Amino acid sequence: MLGAAGVTATAVFVNSLGGGGAGDSGGEDRAGDEAKDGAWPDSVLKGRVRWTREVGELPFNGALSRSGGDLYLIDGATLTRIDAETNTVRWTYPSQDLKGAEPLGDLVYVLKDGLFEPELIALHADSGREAWNSGSLIRNPHRPRRPFSRPKNQLEGNYGKVAASDEAVALISYTSYATAQAQRTSWDRRWRAYGFDPRTGDPLWFHEGSAAEVIGVDQAGGRIAVAVSAGPDLGTDAYAKDDPLVVLRAGKGTVEREIEGGAPRPQAHPGAEGTRYYATSESIQAVDLATRRTVWSQPLKSGSTVTPRATDGMVHAPDAGGRLRGFDATSGEPRWMLDNVRELAAGDNSPLVADGLLYVAGPRPGASGEPTWGLRALDPRTGATVWAVALDDIADVDAAAARDGLVHLWAGGTLYTISGPGPA
Repeated sequence: MLGAAGVTATAVFVNSLGGGGAGDSGGEDRAGDEAKDGAWPDSVLKGRVRWTREVGELPFNGALSRSGGDLYLIDGATLTRIDAETNTVRWTYPSQDLKGAEPLGDLVYVLKDGLFEPELIALHADSGREAWNSGSLIRNPHRPRRPFSRPKNQLEGNYGKVAASDEAVALISYTSYATAQAQRTSWDRRWRAYGFDPRTGDPLWFHEGSAAEVIGVDQAGGRIAVAVSAGPDLGTDAYAKDDPLVVLRAGKGTVEREIEGGAPRPQAHPGAEGTRYYATSESIQAVDLATRRTVWSQPLKSGSTVTPRATDGMVHAPDAGGRLRGFDATSGEPRWMLDNVRELAAGDNSPLVADGLLYVAGPRPGASGEPTWGLRALDPRTGATVWAVALDDIADVDAAAARDGLVHLWAGGTLYTISGPGPA
């Protein structure tokens, strides 16, 4: 996703000794890497397009992700594993309605929505052949038997989410409660979690929750956290703020804790570690995951997204004016701002950061204008451009991923793989 456009080529550094909050420009020192005469700045290196592949437009359920040395593409009809360095197709798995792929060890776990219930499929990572699948959930041996004439609320939800760990892979089924129409047709169906042995697919456990939609899932520290809400999603910060986060033991499926009001932050639960950053329409916040304590909060209008983890002591977020801002990860103090770039969204919709660089769309280095010239790799500490490369489709990026010095952009029906300067 691309943010709002800017028109000037300005990098602004915040003077930490006075003024200049995240919503204004008072007390800011102007600096940048732009050449005054429009020439390419000596400080900016030139990147290059390594390879391209025609993949068509990104479909509704399409996805692009990177794991290890491989790219995983879901294009609506197939899952394709591609060598990220060479553009070699390792294998394809043909199937409709795939939602995501999560590699773990020597298996790739694939989620598929169904007409009546979701399905979890484990594929061998080396060949793409099926290792096991979740089978009929209603017939799962750990799910209590129901009479044949069971009420509609005993039916399975047709949507699913997956949480994979070494202890268990959980398939969580649910139905939508996000709109008034969805609630009327939900039949009060409950969310349910099914645990499977990651290697063999043997059913391990079953848990039945409340009549609610699953809006987020996280796994860490031997726990699986399930965020649920039965209220309508009105697209505001109030959504799910009073709804629970249910924390299950990954190995057994038993409830360890239910956190009141925990649904908006499913990653903050017992077993989780470190600090994560969250955005609301009014601020960005640093949260200690283990304690759920807010470490700091920085006002930022329409801060709809923020990098979830710090890079080189910085976190990054766009504001309502389309400016990209860098904040000190420890204190929340604003450090720099760019008003001539657009953020590129990673798979979790946060600004794309990898290998110590922040990737954005921008104008040609040394020139002003709209951020439609190409890709820029920024120093996350300063916002200065490290390297850049021209790309005609930069305004049409639908999905992005990066790792090990390679940036992958699904744009205008083409998959681009780009790198900074270096040997071929």
